[in-house]
Formats: sequence, structure tokens, C-alpha cells
Amino acid sequence: SWTSDVGSSGVVSVRLAWMAAAVTGWAYVLSAGSPVSAERAAWMMTLSALARCMGARVSAEPILAMAAIVMVAADPGVVGSPSFQLSFGALLGILRLTPRWLRWIPPDAPWWVRYLGSSLAVTAGASLGTLPAVAWWFQQVSPASPVTNAVAMPWTAAAVVPSALCAVHGPEAWRGTCAELGTHAVQW
Repeated sequence: SWTSDVGSSGVVSVRLAWMAAAVTGWAYVLSAGSPVSAERAAWMMTLSALARCMGARVSAEPILAMAAIVMVAADPGVVGSPSFQLSFGALLGILRLTPRWLRWIPPDAPWWVRYLGSSLAVTAGASLGTLPAVAWWFQQVSPASPVTNAVAMPWTAAAVVPSALCAVHGPEAWRGTCAELGTHAVQW
């Protein structure tokens, strides 16, 4: 049953929430123009939702591998694209390396130490995961990228993406303001 996860209390079911998340992921893919990284994320969400709805445990690495298989089956040429290599490399680096570094942060450390340590660990994991593709495609590697990404990624998630979504899909009266805010956020 679609509501067996929470009983009959009228609360939205966990299964329905997983499926809504998958649909939302695909809506984002379509609104963003179907970039490989968004497709990877949507496939991972969809596969996770299906697994959860069937009562299976979800682990990120097998889901990442299945997403790669599905995408390559649909378009074998995608493997040779920088977007595919960077997206999958970044996530694989995060999944494999970040937990190892997070063990060095004491659980009783102040929140800002845990936040900064987590941000740097995720950024370093993504940077190392993409290092081979970055070196191949761009013939250079920036040693400052982990530090700048630690600032840029949260800023992008908090300011740039919401502004862009509002500029494209928001109420007509807000679109110009949202586009301007997004432009300033990117410039900053």
C-alpha cells in the first residue's frame, strides 16, 4: 500500500514523497535543458525512489553505478563527454573520500568547525574525483579550486539557483528582479 509506511494518520506517505522527489528531479532536468549532471541526479533519485518503494535499502554507490548504466545504455557516446566524466567523477570522489576525512572532525567540535570541515571535505572529494577529467579536458588544474569551491558552491545553491528558477518560472512580476539578483549573485 502507498500509505503503509506511515499508517492511516493522513500524513503523506514516504513512498509518495520519494516518487514526488523523482518527478521533481525530472522537472528540473527539463527546465534546465537536460544537462548530464541533472540527468544523473534525476536517475539517482528515480532509482532510489523505486528501490525504497520496493522496500530495498538504498546505497549511493550502487545507485550511482546504475544511473551510469542507464545513461550509457540510452546514449553510449555520453561516456566521452566532459559533463559525464565530471559529474560522475565528482560524486564518486565525494562518496569515497569525504567520509574518510569527516572522521577527523571531532563530533563535539563547534558547529562552525563541523560546517567548515564538512564543506572542505566535500569540496576536496569532488576536486580529487574530477582531477583526471579536468587534467585531460582542460590541461590544467587549479590548486585554489577546493577553497574557492567551498565558498562558491553554497553561494550558488543559496542565491544563484533560486534566482534563476524564479527568473524563469516565477510570477511574471518578479522575473526581472530575480534575473537581476541572480546576475549580481553570479558576479559576486
